[in-house]
Amino acid sequence: MRQPCVDTGFVPVLLDSLHSGNIDVKMQAGHDGRDLVGANNGITVVLTLLRSLVKNEEPSAGKLRTIACGFLLNLTNTHEVLQEKAISEGVFDILNEYLLLYQNECGLCNMVLLTISSFVENDECREKFCSSPLCSTIVNVLESEAGEVHQETLLDLLINISEWDEVKDALAETSLSNHLIRIIQSNTGKLDDRSQQTIKMASDLLVLLLTGEKSMETLFCKGEGPVFKEMVKWLESDLVQLQLSSALAVGNFARKGNVFIQILCNVYIYIYILRNVVYILKVILTTESVLQIHGLIKHDNMETDITLQHAALSALRNLAIPVANKSVLLQSGVIDTVLCLMSSEVMAVIFKLLGVLRMLVDGQESAAIQLGMNKEFLSRLVEWCDVVEHAGVQGEASRLLAWLVKNGRSAELMRNISRADGIRHLVSMATSEHIVMQNEALVALTLIGATILADAALQLKQADLIDTITTLLQNENTIPEILCNTLVLTKTIIAEGKYHKN
Repeated sequence: MRQPCVDTGFVPVLLDSLHSGNIDVKMQAGHDGRDLVGANNGITVVLTLLRSLVKNEEPSAGKLRTIACGFLLNLTNTHEVLQEKAISEGVFDILNEYLLLYQNECGLCNMVLLTISSFVENDECREKFCSSPLCSTIVNVLESEAGEVHQETLLDLLINISEWDEVKDALAETSLSNHLIRIIQSNTGKLDDRSQQTIKMASDLLVLLLTGEKSMETLFCKGEGPVFKEMVKWLESDLVQLQLSSALAVGNFARKGNVFIQILCNVYIYIYILRNVVYILKVILTTESVLQIHGLIKHDNMETDITLQHAALSALRNLAIPVANKSVLLQSGVIDTVLCLMSSEVMAVIFKLLGVLRMLVDGQESAAIQLGMNKEFLSRLVEWCDVVEHAGVQGEASRLLAWLVKNGRSAELMRNISRADGIRHLVSMATSEHIVMQNEALVALTLIGATILADAALQLKQADLIDTITTLLQNENTIPEILCNTLVLTKTIIAEGKYHKN
């Protein structure tokens, strides 16, 4: 009825009605008729029609299939009630059959994919999608001859559904990852926008698959997985997108403790830094040697630079957690490399930088002393302790101060922290809402009190340490461990105070 309405001049009348002062008239003029279709059993009717056309070979059936599928999309798009009604009546089974039978019919296949994309925006529908055969069918279509025609739509759909861990796990078991590598390889070297966009989507999807616990282990495959090996090669790529994906991949692989050593012993790792612009330092690690800097590559896109820094620092932090890895990374000079980022004003980068350094100094006296003797770094560290607009940076900076004291245990290091006005942050940290941070602060303050009380006494007084101790001891909710450490701090201050007074 659309064309007759247009031909008889009905549209201008409706447009005029939208200017009416009557809200009811406006509502009726722009009324969404989908509710009315749904109320008249429209979902059942359209699904029955689609079923009847599945294997219909009449000449006009092909066009009608596309029209009916388009009607289903228009009827259900963003309409959760109608979508859930369609799901309950088996819409995914019908769409799966259409994909299997008509993937070479461009218009129909595209309409089916758009309809699936619309349904998976609904959380309730996604659960049904996970239990349907559509996942593997979509992968099969991507790998078929028709897949190249619909490549962008298919990749976009797969990226969307891969936000769910269940889907990641299912996709990791298919041949999708190997095909994504082939897609990237076939587009590498092409400079047109479409090829570059395809590389981005395919590599983004691979990284997304690695964010799942089970899917990551499947693709890592004890260091023998083709995805792992290919992503290692990307570290040497001239394409920033592939370098970024590789850095993110290493960070994801490194989440698991049993993967750390294999990564450090077998792969090339990049460290990304910023000195006004980003330089990518290619670092090679073998089982016989430590990381060695081999070259520099410059990038001018600041947004990309920040993303690269964030990705590389995330990977380094994960790699620096196991004890066995710390000495290897430290001997490579990684501290000096990442400290080039301390001039950054991007708090997300600074947060990751602090996390890397905190992992590196854990149990490493030489690393703690190296940082504690760097007065420029300590000055910046104390500044970050005052960054109230980013709680993460503020907390990480305070914790790193405490970890430097605990792991360095150097009188000169502690004096440097005192001279940099860092003691007040340790006192403030002692009343943190996080018990771990409270303990770390109390241990650091006890070490300072036992080592350089004469130098730190004035700062401790100005930071109201006595009031902090009193608050902790009088608080009924203070747990025994905190009470114990508070009493040890108190005893240390009193004992050292008497010694210096005498």
